[in-house]
Amino acid sequence: MANHPHDRRFIFHGNATPFGARIVSIDGKPFFAVVEGPPCTSLTVVGGHHRAQSAGGRYDAGPYKDTFKWGTTFAESKGEELDNGHHVTTVTACIEEVSAKNGSIVFSARKLCLSTKADHGPDGQPEIVFTDITVQGLELDGKPVELEIDDDFSKFPTFAQFEREYRKNENFFKKYQTRLTHGTGGKFGEKLPRTTSGHAGVSFVNSIRWNGKKIKGSVLTLKGFGKIHFGEVLMKDNNRRGTLVRLAMGSGTGGQAGAAAVDPNGSWS
Repeated sequence: MANHPHDRRFIFHGNATPFGARIVSIDGKPFFAVVEGPPCTSLTVVGGHHRAQSAGGRYDAGPYKDTFKWGTTFAESKGEELDNGHHVTTVTACIEEVSAKNGSIVFSARKLCLSTKADHGPDGQPEIVFTDITVQGLELDGKPVELEIDDDFSKFPTFAQFEREYRKNENFFKKYQTRLTHGTGGKFGEKLPRTTSGHAGVSFVNSIRWNGKKIKGSVLTLKGFGKIHFGEVLMKDNNRRGTLVRLAMGSGTGGQAGAAAVDPNGSWS
């Protein structure tokens, strides 16, 4: 018996989050609080089109109310089927005038925006590329932060293509040794290291310039503030989850925050 055309269906998945955060400690003592962030968008299993905007907000609890602040935000998730049989998921997360304060040290950005498009054909892995990476007005402790970003994810739009290049091109392998966000690179020719969930963690940021120094890789560390991770990507066969800025704050205020985060994928049933 031939399969009914609806026996095989595509299950959409797509999230866009301008900002999310938690506080985990104050002055070295546990202090657990979640930050009520701006509106996000998410797709149902059948796709659709959703937008959410807000004028801004801040963490508003006691003496630590200025830890996180942000201005205008925008989120969009779109899941559609094209006439060629492909299923396309597009997600965008943007935030303006966002800042994080730890003691007297402030990290801020005038605008952050990340867009991703996932194109699932009838067969094989999806092609997932970052269609917009906007970084404007980055500062840490009053000094500008500049990022060097490359387009490897456009050159290698599927996970298999990216990992093949990592295993076959020694220069590519060496470049990513300072851009792995989970695990170590192992030996040339081996697969990308995975998390327990099967994701490989990398970054599309090759280097950072701050305070007169060029820092290889995607992490900026400042004592008294913590670590700032730029351009993180968690990826596997059918997904590339991107976070433009992730904060791991320590010292006075311990907190975690993510800004301009997108999660596009989907799968065939």
